[in-house]
Amino acid sequence: LREKSREVLWLGDSVRTASKKQRIALDIRDKHCAFPECRVDPSRCQAHHVIHWQHGGATDLDNLVLLCSPHHQGAHEGGWTVSPTPAQDGKHIHPGHPAYWQFTPPAPTR
Repeated sequence: LREKSREVLWLGDSVRTASKKQRIALDIRDKHCAFPECRVDPSRCQAHHVIHWQHGGATDLDNLVLLCSPHHQGAHEGGWTVSPTPAQDGKHIHPGHPAYWQFTPPAPTR
């Protein structure tokens, strides 16, 4: 899957949205929403960039993860981040994916 389709699964930063072939590969790899304990079917998930596209993250299979709508929104607005490296309080997404979940508490308000 990886080597024969490499040119299709690794799009770099020229394209923001995952291709159909990337989605198939994500569905096979992630099997469901990658948020801890969430099992939403991949057909109801979106491809999320671990390193955000607008910050130079590539639309490559190893920089994408499936998230359901609430967890995708939480990854952008709710304090949850996906990190390419482990952290002390991070939780590994799953053995087939190189990223980790971390929670960053919101800044205190006055």
